[in-house]
Amino acid sequence: MCEKTLYITELRYRKRKLIAVQTFYTMFKSKDDSLDCRYQKAGFLLKLPFMGKGTGRWQKRWFVLKDGYLLYYGKFKKSTDKFDQHPRGAIPMGNCTIEPYDDAPKLPSKYFAFKATHTNFGGGAMCLACLGKEEREEWMAIMRDCRRITYENALLGDAMIEKLNNASSQLTSENQKALEEFQANALRLRTEREAHEAATSKMKSGHAELSQIEEELAIKQAKAKEIEDEAQSVLDALKAKEDEAKRLDEENRQIIAEQERLAKEKEEAESQFSNLTEEAATLEEQRVLAEQEREQNAKIAEQEEEDVRRKIEDMLKNKSSIEHQLEKENVKRKKAEVKLKLAQDSVRRLDSFLKRSGANLDTAVTQDVRKLLKFFEDRKEDLIHEAKFTETVKSHLKAHKDYHHESRRLSDLG
Repeated sequence: MCEKTLYITELRYRKRKLIAVQTFYTMFKSKDDSLDCRYQKAGFLLKLPFMGKGTGRWQKRWFVLKDGYLLYYGKFKKSTDKFDQHPRGAIPMGNCTIEPYDDAPKLPSKYFAFKATHTNFGGGAMCLACLGKEEREEWMAIMRDCRRITYENALLGDAMIEKLNNASSQLTSENQKALEEFQANALRLRTEREAHEAATSKMKSGHAELSQIEEELAIKQAKAKEIEDEAQSVLDALKAKEDEAKRLDEENRQIIAEQERLAKEKEEAESQFSNLTEEAATLEEQRVLAEQEREQNAKIAEQEEEDVRRKIEDMLKNKSSIEHQLEKENVKRKKAEVKLKLAQDSVRRLDSFLKRSGANLDTAVTQDVRKLLKFFEDRKEDLIHEAKFTETVKSHLKAHKDYHHESRRLSDLG
């Protein structure tokens, strides 16, 4: 696409260049090499005598501006259909100076003057006048254009025309060549475009087929996914069944082990039952013996109980005297404890006094004091023991009394 745009741009540039050369060429080339009637401008003008000093009388003449010459005729208008070869005067415009002539003498009203001067005019000038300022400006502009037509410019123009002709021919050839290249490239690009369109069409059809294949593939993938999910479900179910089979197998092994254990326990239980049967027989024998022994012991116990009952009755009979005696002994014991405590305090004070006095006592006296102190302490221990014995006897007596009452109550209930 970029190559096509480049060729089009170059072709347009060469075409514009060719048109410019042809336009410039037509500016200098006449349509007919023979005398023709074409002119740049024609009309009536007032003129002063040529080579004058600005004096004289203004005369009306017919002027024709043609190909670098200012031709003038009589005061009558000439036909413009053909060229009049007998003008009354011809002024070459090459390198002339064209300028307004505002201070022209004796100028009729409503006329504006201008003049053409040249160094070859010998100090003179071609003084002209026309109606209206715009008309004057138009004549001056055309005359300024015509003053460029000289021999040197004609030679230069011919050389330029020849050069431009050559350039035009070359440009035409290049343009033709570029056009042929452009046509070839256009043909190639059209072929490529057709191939591209065909490829695009194939690509579109391929895209459609690809889309259809993708849809079919998506459907197949969905089905495959469903089959895979079903297979996974079956595998999960098989795995669950396998796990269940393993669990049942493990439970079966445990049941077998439990049965073996129970069988062993049964054997052991049967063995133990046999032993227990034997032991039961032995225990039955022992029970019979124990029953016999118990009966014997019961008789002995009844005998002993009768003895104890009689003893308790005897003790109850002697209870008052025993309690009175115990009370007396208790009073005596308390008095003896008081006296013993006083004696012990006296011995301690004596021992302390002897230690504070610092007297040198005989070793035997010291030992006697210590023995006396130990005697009182031992006596104190004996009294405490006797007091405890008395309390113990009281407790036993009370227990026998309670036992006797309880035995009677049970006997009454029985």
